[in-house]
Amino acid sequence: MKIYSSGNLYVDKKRILVNQIQQKIMASLSKTSDGLRWRIRFYSSKRTPPYKDVYQFTKKGDSANGYTRIQIDEYQKDLENDFKANAWNPWDQDKKESPTIITVTSAIDGYLKKVKPTIKPPTYKTKVSTLKQFKEEFGEQRPITSIETEDIEDWVNEANKYTSRKKRKSEIILVFNYLKKKYRNESGIHTPEIEVAATKQEKNELRFKDFKTFLLREQLDFMLERLKRGMFRSRVKKDRELLSKYYLLGFLTGRRRRDLLSIKGEWISNSEPVLRLFDQDYISKGQRPEWVELNTEAWEILKDLKQPGPIFGDFSESFVSEEFEHLVQHTLPSELANKLSLHKLRDSAIMHMMYREGLSIPFIMARVGHAGFSSLQKYVHPNGVQLIRFKQEEWAEFLQNNDVELTYDSTTLKLLKAN
Repeated sequence: MKIYSSGNLYVDKKRILVNQIQQKIMASLSKTSDGLRWRIRFYSSKRTPPYKDVYQFTKKGDSANGYTRIQIDEYQKDLENDFKANAWNPWDQDKKESPTIITVTSAIDGYLKKVKPTIKPPTYKTKVSTLKQFKEEFGEQRPITSIETEDIEDWVNEANKYTSRKKRKSEIILVFNYLKKKYRNESGIHTPEIEVAATKQEKNELRFKDFKTFLLREQLDFMLERLKRGMFRSRVKKDRELLSKYYLLGFLTGRRRRDLLSIKGEWISNSEPVLRLFDQDYISKGQRPEWVELNTEAWEILKDLKQPGPIFGDFSESFVSEEFEHLVQHTLPSELANKLSLHKLRDSAIMHMMYREGLSIPFIMARVGHAGFSSLQKYVHPNGVQLIRFKQEEWAEFLQNNDVELTYDSTTLKLLKAN
């Protein structure tokens, strides 16, 4: 009996042979060019597209969950067996052909690129420094979504200072929020919940912060009098009086240095003690038009300076900051002067308004330009009034011991009694 004598039998035999050839289709294994992923590629001439890729992380791409070469070989064999048995078909999978890999570097660089135009250079520099530490800790090419929350929290709390720990948390949360917004359909992206550790001492310091570096109004007047009288060497000559009024306005209004330097004569009202702090060329940090209610002293100073255009001429932010530091070093005791910067003038203004003028929190917020109460919480002290009085007594004793009229020794960098 000849098995090929029947046409039907011949057809069945051919079909069996074709099916056997199809079942021998194999998948190829390779790595992506960056070395972060394994690529298993299935081929079929009857498909469109003719191949289908399946990806898994390498150990380089994900040290915790990635596959070694031996593991990926076993994984590939399992998929091939499932494919041959028709139990699994890669062409039917609803999966991206090239999944997005969000590395630590791409996440941080993308975030920094987005925020750079909206923040000041010193703030940007601080962000870069903090996030560079995150890169060094976890590796630049590691997928950021593969980092466990516990590991991020450990990194945050490795910082020695509480303020540094808070800064680390703040920056990495901002990065993840940026990623969530950019890759809103990407799985595995979530903002980690991080608890910042604080010792009992640090908690007490936060609760009972004593603001040792704020300035009293008496100390500011002492400084400005010596500035106007030219009692020490300074780069400022003809503008001593104007610079003195700038610092005094900083104390009376609590505004940021950029706000004060941007004031134009057209913003100053002659009929009521109110300052308009915006126009088509300028808007404050709060990104909203602001009307600042002034006290009588600040209003009189502004009316006296009123002129077309900027009232502080060509003063720059770096100039007023450097001159302030120069001023305090030449007029105040070194233990206080070494802790003061121009921003402390804003802190001093808020302390003065809160504990000497007794102004309400909402009023202070509106005057100094704070958007929420949380920004003023650090100024709340259970013994604020007593603290001010203690500082006044300390300053009075200092003046008495040094005869009020003091000179500055540029060699020893100390205040001396006048001859």
